[in-house]
Amino acid sequence: MPVNLNNFKSSRWRVRRIAIPKFFVPLLCAAIASHPSAAIGNARSTNQDSADIGQREVNSTDLPPSLKSIDLDELLDRNRFDGRLMLPTDATLDPMPTVTDGDGCPSISRPIEELWRVPIDYRHLSPSGRHMELGALARANYLHDQRYEFTGTESSFGVESQLFGTFCEPVASGLFRLTGELYLTQPFDRNLLVDYPERESFQHNFDVETLEISQLSLDWNRGDWTVTCGRFVTPFGRYHLPLFSNNRSDSAFIRSEAILFRETGLQLAWAPNIARMAVAMTNGSDGRDTNSSKAVVARCGVDLEHFVGGVSVKWQDGIGSEGQKQFNNHAGFDWLVRNGRWAVAGEFIYDQYGMRRPGLNLDDIAWGRSLYNRQLNNGLNRPIAGLGYYGSVIYREDWRIWTLTYGQFFPDPIGDPIHDSPTQRLMGQLHWSWSERVSNFTSAFWENEVPAAQAGRTRHGFYLLTGLQYTF
Repeated sequence: MPVNLNNFKSSRWRVRRIAIPKFFVPLLCAAIASHPSAAIGNARSTNQDSADIGQREVNSTDLPPSLKSIDLDELLDRNRFDGRLMLPTDATLDPMPTVTDGDGCPSISRPIEELWRVPIDYRHLSPSGRHMELGALARANYLHDQRYEFTGTESSFGVESQLFGTFCEPVASGLFRLTGELYLTQPFDRNLLVDYPERESFQHNFDVETLEISQLSLDWNRGDWTVTCGRFVTPFGRYHLPLFSNNRSDSAFIRSEAILFRETGLQLAWAPNIARMAVAMTNGSDGRDTNSSKAVVARCGVDLEHFVGGVSVKWQDGIGSEGQKQFNNHAGFDWLVRNGRWAVAGEFIYDQYGMRRPGLNLDDIAWGRSLYNRQLNNGLNRPIAGLGYYGSVIYREDWRIWTLTYGQFFPDPIGDPIHDSPTQRLMGQLHWSWSERVSNFTSAFWENEVPAAQAGRTRHGFYLLTGLQYTF
């Protein structure tokens, strides 16, 4: 397989992952430039004596029988980075690279959306063909969310962390992969202001799970096909912006209020050449299902060097139980165009939401209440509909990532002033790496004001999240 020096440069963290000494990287680059066909072989023979590698590399004769019948180069290409950042991995094209300097310094956190789709290079596997990748990050942050000013919990310091890992093992007919991602989040104090029913219903928005299973899935891959079961990244759309909070509140409106980031169920994916197709049957809700209904989630798209795009749909008769069942359907498309350090991305959706049956008082909601009154009813088995979109400009420097996002959501009017007010959200983000592992981040957005909202007060839509992050 021909070696692209640009791709090699952008994949420096992969070299670091197998612990090649830093002084050897320039020599390896020179070897690739002069003898592309022999670069991998030279790298293998040079590093077998290095104590840093920890386990010897293997050639094709060392591979287990299950791999000898597989075209490894083709398998590597088919399993290239197909996550939130999409293809290719070239640093001059990738709007959110995982590294920024020759030492493999992370420029953003490495959430599992990125990590679990990293290609496995069989030339660096142990003799058994197994491969394991582990990582973690820790954050200390300050959050000021003026939208919740009426509860008295709009401003707080906090800490959180993420633990993620993947384990791969060749099997007789393909590749098996176990993926896990755990979130650790500091909960809010229990002394919340609940002096009347509206505030009492919003207190459940602050019931934070200290330990959350963000992902836990089993994959089986053979050729262009992958079967996944468990909890995984939703196939609906593609989100290309960084996230700096475990609850993902620092995201575009249609992502924080409508589209789930995770689904639980069974997924079948097909990735021939530039095509990317996936269909899943899932609970449709954020957690385990509370009714027998299941959702169908699907995406069909393409993955090119300078463009990524696709159309998606999610459909079911509702999530929740009986009289509390609510719609959560949408259809839309996503896109990403990139050139050099710049990228433009976005999503558009037609959204259906609201309660399936009339009669539920919003103050009786005990599972998390929407600030935008998205849990109202529009008639028996009649959803509320709306249109939403966002567009983002992403600029990457060696040690910084800047993003600017603007989005709107237009709900169908149903006679409720809080619900019927269109939402405009302008969001800016900055991630600044200070060293190999230490960085700081800031996400802020502004929304239009809504008069006479919660507690009869004007809702001021200012949100600020800033803090420090350590990745290891």
